[in-house]
Amino acid sequence: WLLANGNALLAVSKGKEYPGGAVLEITKEGKTVFEFKGTQSEVNTVMPLDNGNIMFTEAGPKPRLIEVSREGKIIVDMPIQAQTKDHHLQTRMARKLPNGNYLIPQLLDKVVREYSPDGKIVWEVKTPNWPFTAIRLEDGHTLVNLTHGNKTVELDADGKVIWKISNDDFPADKPFADPCGGQRLPNGNTVIASYAAQGPIKVFEVTR
Repeated sequence: WLLANGNALLAVSKGKEYPGGAVLEITKEGKTVFEFKGTQSEVNTVMPLDNGNIMFTEAGPKPRLIEVSREGKIIVDMPIQAQTKDHHLQTRMARKLPNGNYLIPQLLDKVVREYSPDGKIVWEVKTPNWPFTAIRLEDGHTLVNLTHGNKTVELDADGKVIWKISNDDFPADKPFADPCGGQRLPNGNTVIASYAAQGPIKVFEVTR
């Protein structure tokens, strides 16, 4: 995330310096001004909250969603009901919703779930492929990137597909390969970031 102060808020999956992953805020000069080390296998996603706290997810034997203050105090520690045989494919772009709940795509489980803060599942929809990003739109619909399905879909509150875009729409050049990121723009267009797309073009903006 690019923050208002110009710094970048990063989810660091894992590495030599952070074997359990981490959440980092880094200035443009490369200075780390906030650090919270993960305690399990990976840190999958991060989100800055309006109240100044930071939300992120940890993958591992006990997958969970955490909200932490800038002082490093854990405010929310919510278990995620996900498979544990493959930590890397537990969750991705989790988002906190305006109603206080959390929207979490669960890849290998092939499901997008909305959790209340006490960890109860209050809404879910099964997906035919791995869901990577899920964004709740203002009208209550949900925009979901389906990675290996090479498609992006918009679902209504009942989980019905009401709009989609995929390589079937572009049979000649098949532009989408593992579309992981998505965003609905104010003008109604959809931005799709295609992780494994061939060639220099990785990001697409498409009309409805």
